[in-house]
Amino acid sequence: MKEISIDDFLDSIGNVKGINKDEIKKKYNSLESYEERQEYMKKLLAQAEARYKDLKARKSKEERAARTRRLIQIGGIVESVMGREYPEEEQDVLREQLYLLKDCEELFDTRTQIGEVAERILGRSFESGDIQRFQNFLLG
Repeated sequence: MKEISIDDFLDSIGNVKGINKDEIKKKYNSLESYEERQEYMKKLLAQAEARYKDLKARKSKEERAARTRRLIQIGGIVESVMGREYPEEEQDVLREQLYLLKDCEELFDTRTQIGEVAERILGRSFESGDIQRFQNFLLG
C-alpha cells in the first residue's frame, strides 16, 4: 500500500464540519513511531467511515420520510377527488380503477378528456381544480 502523507490525507477529506485539521496534524506529528502514526491514521479513517455511514443513514431516513409524506398527500388527494374515504376492503377496487386510468393516460392529451373519462369511471362530476389535481396525480 502506498504511503500517504498527513497533508495529502487532510487534503483528501476536504472541509468537513467538526474536523480541525491543524489539531490532527499536530497530534500526528507528535507521534514518534511509524506504527503509532499508522494506528492514528487508522483511527481517523474509522472515524471518517463512521461519519460517512451516519450521513448515509440520515439521508436514507430523510428520503423515507419524504416518500411517506408524498404517499400521504397522494392518498389525501385521491380521497378528496373521490369524495370519500376508502376502507381497506375497498382499496383493491380503487387500485384497479387507478391502474385502468394510468393505462389509458397515453390515449388522452388534454385535461378535459382525462376529466371526462374520470367522470365516467367514477360516476360524478369533476370541477376544474379536481381535474388538474387528478391529472397531476396520473402524470406526475
